[in-house]
Amino acid sequence: VKEYPSYVNEIPQKDHMPKKIWTTRVLGKGRYGRVREAIYEMKNKQWNRCAVKFPVGDVTMEELENECKAWNRVYSKRNDGKDVAFLWTLNAHSVLVMPYVERIDEDKVRESYLKELKECIKLFAEVKIKHDDLEWRHVCFAKSKKKGLEDEIWIIDLGMLEEVVDDDDVDEL
Repeated sequence: VKEYPSYVNEIPQKDHMPKKIWTTRVLGKGRYGRVREAIYEMKNKQWNRCAVKFPVGDVTMEELENECKAWNRVYSKRNDGKDVAFLWTLNAHSVLVMPYVERIDEDKVRESYLKELKECIKLFAEVKIKHDDLEWRHVCFAKSKKKGLEDEIWIIDLGMLEEVVDDDDVDEL
């Protein structure tokens, strides 16, 4: 299998979406959807990858839209204010297109990312959102060209979030 680069700040923008996305392997599945790795050709003829979430069960379009909005609300700051996720139609299905990230699986490696994880949690606090199911399986990393190809921590599975309205609650995050 050919490896395609993935840099979070190169996620295609909705108005510059390629005509085709090819899904490859299943990355994960849960109560609200099945996520697949996908590849696409960018305008500069380079190939890149992203993640595509296909909703399952009784997931409504509103829930998918809310997850998309959450991705952009939390992470657009990392992408010069541009969206990092959007809804798109793929094979007649409404899907959520998101950055491709990789899970941090090993316990000893996880400890080395604690500082970056706290920084990522601050992104949620800044927009007054709390992740209701924050577990290590939702903590991932991706290479960032803006950070000299250093790893950036991303918290995923943004379908279960809670608005934080009290500033005291934000401090607890």
